[in-house]
Order: sequence, then structure tokens, then C-alpha cells
Amino acid sequence: MTGQIRHFLLALGLLTGFSAGAFEPAPGQFLVRQDCPATTGIHRPPDDVRLRQGDRYQAVGLNRQHGDFLQIRMPDSKPELRWVRLTCGELQTAASSATAATTKPPGFSAHRNARQFLLALSWQPAFCESQPDKPECRTQTASRYDADHFSLHGLWPQSQGLGYCDVSPLDRASDERRRWDLLPRLHLQPETIRRLHQVMPGTASGLERHEWVRHGSCSGHDPERYYRTALFLLEQINQSRLREALAGRLGETVTARQLKAAFAASFGQGADQALGVGCRRDGQRQLISEIRIKLKPPLNENTPLREALDVSSPAFGNCEAGVVDRAGLAGPGR
Repeated sequence: MTGQIRHFLLALGLLTGFSAGAFEPAPGQFLVRQDCPATTGIHRPPDDVRLRQGDRYQAVGLNRQHGDFLQIRMPDSKPELRWVRLTCGELQTAASSATAATTKPPGFSAHRNARQFLLALSWQPAFCESQPDKPECRTQTASRYDADHFSLHGLWPQSQGLGYCDVSPLDRASDERRRWDLLPRLHLQPETIRRLHQVMPGTASGLERHEWVRHGSCSGHDPERYYRTALFLLEQINQSRLREALAGRLGETVTARQLKAAFAASFGQGADQALGVGCRRDGQRQLISEIRIKLKPPLNENTPLREALDVSSPAFGNCEAGVVDRAGLAGPGR
């Protein structure tokens, strides 16, 4: 080992809290099974960066052979190298993927095991504070639909499978590299396309293709029915008191308790159990960024949201209060 490499590994060990000689490379994919913190070092306190159930990240290595901490690469965080407990998910190497492929029963599809769906809806102005260069953020205005309505992020089957049902290896590789422009165009009705462009601004970046390949392919529906179902569920939220509770307080702070009360006022007593409120940091501010709603299958384009809510346990949320961001970047000094 050269002196430069030894010095680098020693510095790495000091930063991340393990012996440099004990680091065990573990190239592969880490599949998140539960929400967990992702820290900059094993012994560092958690910050606002968390893993979300169903996400997938590039694995780098274990803290030691047969270790209990894994370093992963999170491109959207700074720094992007993060440490997580191995129990938060499943480390899948090339060898384990090959084994899993040979042990899946013929015709296996993850949606057959889905006992729950998550409807993920974004508050687009808050999203754009952290992604200002995305096409949908560069063109956002205060008069556009997503300035004061929830936007569709995705409808996610929660199952023992990990997404990508009956998806070709080439399309999966393109999706995991975030080359959504290389994914096939979806066969959707013109009216469905029009509605998606309005309520899913991420279509400017190919988000609808990614969501179909990663999640929709496991829904049990074709792309048209999958998106008509998601659009109908979203429409019910955007006509509810929950949307009013945000749109009527732009620039102000609201609490998760207030949002849950508004949700229950529209969808019935106890409905708030199914609602999780997510926030993200933006400088000195904490912004309401996303809501996730737990739903029970089966779902279709005529499903009343009230009847589909899964209130068997409280939904996960990561904040108690946040600012309702206005369209347009806050800029320096916020």
C-alpha cells in the first residue's frame, strides 16, 4: 500500500468512525425496507436526510467484514456518501440478485403481494427550492396549477417485491441511472396525457416514465388505468379541506396536526391515521414538501378515497410543522 493510499484510508476512517483496514467493499444495491436516518458517519448524529421505504441506492461498502453499517451513495444529498444500519433494508449484490432470480416462482409479480399502496403527493414550490434546475422548476409560475395544488409524485405498491415487475434489464438500468429520457413512451389516452402535464409537472423530466417502470409496473394495471387511478385519487385530495389548509396559508407556518384535522374533516373521523406529512430543509426554513397517504387495495379509477384509506396504524411523517412555500425561489437571505 502506498503512503498516499494509506493516508487517504486513515482520513476516511477518522471521518466515518471505523478502522480503515476493516472497511469491506460491497458493490451492489441497497433496497430500503423501512424509514431510517442516513448519517455522514457511523457515530455522527442524524440530520434531515432519511431513507424512505421502497427506495434503492448504490452500495459502497460495510464498516467491517460482516458489519452492521453500510455506506451508500445518495446523489441528492450533500455529502452524498452516507451510512445506514444494514437492518434498514436489504443489501443485494450481483451474486444475491442472481440467486433471487433463480428462486422466484414463474410469473412472479410484486403486486400480488401488495397489501398496501402509498399515494405520494408533492407541494411543488417546496420541491423546486431544492431542484431549481429541473425543467418543471425553471418554468414554474404563481399562476400555474401546481403553485397551489398538490402534484402527483407517484402511487406505490408496498409489497415483498422491490418494483420493476416484468421490466426489461435495459429499461431498469436506464431508470436506475436516472436516464428517464431513454425509457419507452407510455401508451396513454390524449386526455390522460393532458391531465398528467397539468398535475404532474415532473413529466417535463420524464417522471411519469420512471414512476411506471419502478412502481406502476407492479400495480396490476396497464399504464392507462394506473394513471387514471392515481389522477382520480389526487383529484379528491385537491378538492378537499387539506388542500385548502395549504393554499390558504401560502408563506405561513402550518402544523401537521392542523393538516391531519383538515384531512379528517374531509374524509372522516380517524382518517388522519393514514396521512403522513413530510418536510425538507431550505436554508433556515423548514418547508412542507410532501404528503403520503396509506391506501388498501384494490384500487381503480373509481375508488372513493374515503373507502380506500388504510388506518390500521399511523402513517410515517418526519415533521410537526413547516412553511407553506410560495411558487418561485426564495433566494439568498431566506
